[in-house]
Amino acid sequence: MSNNKKMLKLNKPMIYCHTVIGAMSSIAEEKDLGWIFSNFTQIMYNDDWREFIFDDQNRLLETCPFIQMNSVMFEKSEFNSQLFIDRITYMIDNDCYAFLFLDRKILSINDSHFAHTTLISGYDKDKKVFYLNDNYDQGRFITIEMDMETTAEAFRSAWTYTSADENYCDRSEVYPFLRNVSMLKYNTNVSISMDIDNFYRQLKCFINAESIFLFCDRKKAHFGFNVYQLIIDILHERCDFPLETKDFHVLYEHKLVMKKRIEYMISSGFLPSDKGYLEISDRICDEFMAIRNLYLKSMIGEAKSKNNIIEKICERLRDSQKIEIKFYNNLISEYNKS
Repeated sequence: MSNNKKMLKLNKPMIYCHTVIGAMSSIAEEKDLGWIFSNFTQIMYNDDWREFIFDDQNRLLETCPFIQMNSVMFEKSEFNSQLFIDRITYMIDNDCYAFLFLDRKILSINDSHFAHTTLISGYDKDKKVFYLNDNYDQGRFITIEMDMETTAEAFRSAWTYTSADENYCDRSEVYPFLRNVSMLKYNTNVSISMDIDNFYRQLKCFINAESIFLFCDRKKAHFGFNVYQLIIDILHERCDFPLETKDFHVLYEHKLVMKKRIEYMISSGFLPSDKGYLEISDRICDEFMAIRNLYLKSMIGEAKSKNNIIEKICERLRDSQKIEIKFYNNLISEYNKS
């Protein structure tokens, strides 16, 4: 690769429901699976954020042991496109991914202004492009080329338009994180075994609908199995929270991580291979893929058909919860025997 082009390594992400998750999962190597499977066991919905997430993803970059993070803050008085381009290329040259907010309208991704996190993993000076990584392809985490000047403009615009319903107003003083670029460097020297105790602690939190953190505002949050009932309430219009395909994909990825985790635990000797645990987790994962696809189908059907599909989704969520409760309690019984 010439001195005018550099692309940092990215793997196919196991999960990518949110940009920070896709970034972490793309940077991770096989040696990092122990840490990943020690976590990402609890999901939540926050009434203010209005989206489904993994409970631990909000402080992910600060706590991830195989990613070293430093920050660069851009000052409004000195900002210009060339300064931005020079600093981002410097980060890449020093094997640091850049994680920052960009305005998706400037990138021609959205029709309206929307500041969204993005990972920059490389550049090509001859083509004058950065390589951006985000959920650009119908939710899939992919890499696209973007003109360097346009990327700089999108970064500056993100300070002004934090969401589609806001008028022009510089909010970078109120939200200084909009001017921040996180430098993420992969730590090749860290290798962490799976923390079985932490996994089972989180699993119990999922079953009991509790936060995995000691301090959390429970008045505006829904955890674990309570998320299923929240979805049912939204589908039956008993509350006015928005619901998107992405939310169902979060549930699917939660089950996918569990399936991969069970496979890892069996191969590592943490679970017996003759109890059918992998087969059960595989069926649960497939079921949530089917539920996600049913929701997609409900969005294009007629009213009567849509109502029938919604009832099927609700029924399958209830049935899945019963299967999961039995499955997870069996896993906890195995843990208690050890």
